[in-house]
Amino acid sequence: MLTKPLCLALFCLCAWAQSTDTAALDSQAAALKALVQQSRRLSMERTVFKIQAPGAGWEIGYPSSVAMDGKGAIYVLQRGEKADPVLVMDRQGRILRAWGKGMFKIPHSIRIDPQGNIWTVDSSSSTVMKFTATATPVFWSTRQKANACGSGAARVPVRGSFANPMESPSTMTASSMWPIG
Repeated sequence: MLTKPLCLALFCLCAWAQSTDTAALDSQAAALKALVQQSRRLSMERTVFKIQAPGAGWEIGYPSSVAMDGKGAIYVLQRGEKADPVLVMDRQGRILRAWGKGMFKIPHSIRIDPQGNIWTVDSSSSTVMKFTATATPVFWSTRQKANACGSGAARVPVRGSFANPMESPSTMTASSMWPIG
């Protein structure tokens, strides 16, 4: 029964913390806009390549997320039935590795951390999975439980948002994340 008073207190705290000083908010917005306008523009070049099917009957489905590691390998998390969910390819579109069949219900997001580990999210089961660069499972977590796969599992710092591409996935947080330690 402590849940209702706690929720009410959190709601009131959030409402109280909201600033009603529009002049201060406008000033902050103007400062942010000035910083964005002063920032260096990076040139972008669109590159299109065709993924080369590794065999007959192979077909990529809907790509839900794409990431690139420090060596230039391209990781695609896809939702098709005729290919593994995690595809790793080179810049010519050749499949280097693929894995994950049966591990995902709705593959959602993929990120590579600075150490080269691959982090994925399944949106249907609220599962976060960590793999080494060679596709060895190291860590998985759901709302119900966390599991270390082998000796490589470590405590995961709990802060940030996995959905925010500006943050490292090694500092992610979700209601489903349970650190091992």
